[in-house]
Amino acid sequence: MKPPRYVQITAAERYTLGTLRRLGSTAAAIARIRGRHRSTIGREVRRNATRYDGSYRPQLADGYSRSRRSCSRR
Repeated sequence: MKPPRYVQITAAERYTLGTLRRLGSTAAAIARIRGRHRSTIGREVRRNATRYDGSYRPQLADGYSRSRRSCSRR
């Protein structure tokens, strides 16, 4: 049996994540809706929250992740 294939979070998923967070949904509830593991959602929010106030903004989160990805490819 093959392990599940990892698929990175897309920009569209980040917008959905941001909307659901603003509505007060927990990481576990968002994970059920999106079909992801709750730790994936928690890590996404923790890694890509703004540095100043800790809130999750999808546009900035996408930029942060793209920046990290481009720096890691040498």
